[in-house]
Amino acid sequence: MVYERLYERPQFPGGFERVTTTFGIVSRELGGQAADDPLVLIKQRNGRVPNPWKFDLPGGIREPEDSTLESALEREMLEELHLRTGYYRRIGKPMWEVVADRKMVIEYHLFWVTAFGPPKESDEAINIAYVGPESAGAFKIVGFDEQRRIMGAMATMIFDGFSVLGRPFYQGLVTPEIAAAAEDLGRRSYSLLDGGRYFGRLEDSGTVSLYRRLNPFEPRGYFEGSLEHLAAV
Repeated sequence: MVYERLYERPQFPGGFERVTTTFGIVSRELGGQAADDPLVLIKQRNGRVPNPWKFDLPGGIREPEDSTLESALEREMLEELHLRTGYYRRIGKPMWEVVADRKMVIEYHLFWVTAFGPPKESDEAINIAYVGPESAGAFKIVGFDEQRRIMGAMATMIFDGFSVLGRPFYQGLVTPEIAAAAEDLGRRSYSLLDGGRYFGRLEDSGTVSLYRRLNPFEPRGYFEGSLEHLAAV
């Protein structure tokens, strides 16, 4: 899972390449007003790049010709989606992922982007779609097998954010079954349960809140695991 590999600032191993990336959250507005449900643009990579066919937020690697992170973001938006933007705002602090098998340390920077004009597909972004909590289950791409319907690190984080900002499907006592499904259930922090199918948070009251993890390529739009029957409790 992505959260097992993301760090605030890792120790950079010797011989590892440091790669800086920048990604944009491009929201859709309807009639000048934001939609009721959060909708975020994701794109599918082509088959000629590292991590082929993955769906992720638009963005990519900062190249040597990019003078700043912002200029890298503008270039990526233009190349991938034919979008011009003059307004963007950094979100949060950078995160790092250590990819041992490729001897890389990837540095992620995330921006909120206001775009001028509608996005268009390109050679680099062969499928694009606005997706959100309600549209996730309806998002289907024709012509690609299931193994190619996977999300990248940044898209996974956005969907997990949609999940934990919503209403939990279970709030109640920590049952032995929940405790067995949780490797690390921290108080007031989010932990993965049941092989990463759920988020759980231990409240100050001693109860637990459980959230499903969203995924647009699952039949119901979310991962299903061993705790689904708790939704009826």
